[in-house]
Formats: sequence, C-alpha cells, structure tokens
Amino acid sequence: MFGGVERPIGAFEPDGGCFAGFVPRDADRDGHGDRARGGRDFEPSLRVPQPLGALEYAFERALASEHRAAWRQFRELELRVAPLGPRLSLRLVPRDPSGRTEGTSLLVRALATRYALTIGEKPLESAEEQRFPLPGEVYVRAPAAAFTQVNWQVNQLLVAAVIEGVAQRGITSFCDLYCGAGNFSLPLLARGLSGVGIESASSSIAAAERAATEQGFTRARFVMGDVREALIQLPRSESFDLVLLDPPRAGAREVLAEIVARAPQFIAYCSCDPVTLARDLRALCDAGYALEGVTGFDMFPQTHHFESLAWLRHHSASSP
Repeated sequence: MFGGVERPIGAFEPDGGCFAGFVPRDADRDGHGDRARGGRDFEPSLRVPQPLGALEYAFERALASEHRAAWRQFRELELRVAPLGPRLSLRLVPRDPSGRTEGTSLLVRALATRYALTIGEKPLESAEEQRFPLPGEVYVRAPAAAFTQVNWQVNQLLVAAVIEGVAQRGITSFCDLYCGAGNFSLPLLARGLSGVGIESASSSIAAAERAATEQGFTRARFVMGDVREALIQLPRSESFDLVLLDPPRAGAREVLAEIVARAPQFIAYCSCDPVTLARDLRALCDAGYALEGVTGFDMFPQTHHFESLAWLRHHSASSP
C-alpha cells in the first residue's frame, strides 16, 4: 500500500477519466488532485473499481507481490480508462529524478501485456494513445503524460457549457490558454471558430495538433511554450473575441496583465480552486471586466473540490 492509505480518485464510470489513484500518507497533493507525489517506500495495492472486475484485481495483486522490489522504483502511478483506443492506460513515474528504473524490466513487460504503458514521459513504442469523445462528435487524443479531467462525464457537461456560452455571445475567435490536448479548442474548432491554443506540455500540444489534423480542423494553430511568454509573443494585431483559460490550481495571476492588455470582449475562466479563482476574478473586474456568472461542476464527487466556469464581459462589449 502507498504508506498504508488507499484513496480512489476520480470517476469510477467505465466511460472515461483517470479512475483510480493512491495517495501516500505523507504525500503532497498537486494540481487537480489526481496524482500522488513523494511519500515513503510503498508496496502497491491496487484497488480496482467494479467495471474492471475480479480477474483484473487478482492480476494486479499477483503483480504487486511478485515484483515488489521493482514497484519501489516508482513514486507515482496513474491508471486511466477510456472509451476509445486502448481501454486501460498506465503511467509509472520513477522515483529517480534521472528516470532510471533498474531491475524493472520483468514488471514492465508484464504490465505492457495489459496496459498502454508509459514510463515517466515516454510511452512504450507499442503503446497507443487513448481518445475521449467531446460534444459535437469530436474527440481529443490523450497521451498518458498529458493532463485530462478526472471525470469525463462531467467534463463533457463543462465543455458543452463553454460551447453554449460561445453561441450565446456570438463569439467567432478564441485564444485557449493552458489548452492541454485541446479539451476546449477542438470542440470550438468543430463549430467553425478560429483560434490559438497555448500549452507548456509538448506531448499535449502534439496530441492536439494530431487530433485537429485528423478531424479536418484547419482554422487553428497550437503553440508550445510557457503560457505567459507565448501569449506575449503573439502579435498584438492578432485579436480574439474570447480568451479561454483553464490554469493549474495556482491560478492565472501571471497572465492576467497580458490578457487585460489585449482586451478580449469575453473571458471564460475554468478553475478547480475557488480561492485563486476569486483572486483572479477580482483583478479582472478591477481592470474593466464585469462578472456575468459562475457555474459549478461536481468534477470530484465525494470530495470538497469542484470545478467552476466563470464568464466575464469587457465593459465595451454588448450583453448577449
């Protein structure tokens, strides 16, 4: 067990999301709460949700016992189920910062027979990417190392709310900050909008570009780099009706000044932390934006966390 404590994370439904994870007793929880970092040496004990069944559970228990020393080479485990592509994706993050995983070849081979397996940031050559459906008959590609929302059913409601808000406001162009693999960008492109997605994770940007190309979306480009620096480097002549952002839990304080300087008519701010959201909304309202509304989404059932979507309108924009 991870430090003697098991905690299932995410949605247990069989149609998507990072559905199980385990947090060490002394772990630091980061980001959206779907990963465990740090902690003591552990003996992994996988708690498998009902959709996977008793056979999978027995298989993992056997692996945990047979390869106990090899498991200790890793500090983080992420298990994700998807409706498209490989059903099960498993990512193991080495304890060694250099990525060395000595004595784990037998464990890796055993796991690769059951999962699309990724070690650190590097998928095995045979590992396929999972795909998740989005509103508008669109799909997003999801490399194992890329961020995805933990509850895909609720994520679809969140994306649908963004699409509805865009339609109500007559928005035709967007800039998607912290865009990940295209969770919002791809459905907006499918509706005929043009836009730019900016993300620091190279695997996510590559996945977004592949998904856009495969689905025939030609009115977009994706930029990989530090979000603030990449936004600053965009030509000021390139304007957007909407700036959409879904930052980490720490919020978007670093990019607010540049957003305000570009003066988009609308801002859609998606957040998993109400404290940093309130802080950033206050700054945007002080800079000339009016808060039109905030909607909550129960992204993390049975926890005190939730996802929020806030819409803001520039003082110069007409009401929808």
